[in-house]
Amino acid sequence: MWVDIIPQLIPLQVFNVSLKEGSTKALTEEVIKVTNQHFAGLDFQYFVSEPHIMATSSIHASQGYT
Repeated sequence: MWVDIIPQLIPLQVFNVSLKEGSTKALTEEVIKVTNQHFAGLDFQYFVSEPHIMATSSIHASQGYT
């Protein structure tokens, strides 16, 4: 018998991103990626939940439905 333990939280790998004030950057897999096999192949929507302060931001992931 095999038991798969699925994480309660979605593990993310986020790479260093530097932007000038007022500029934008797409959150592609080169910037942010889900790193757990249980979530592979799923579509996710990302949003910044807090404005940046001194070059830090909070990014949250949720499963997107298409």
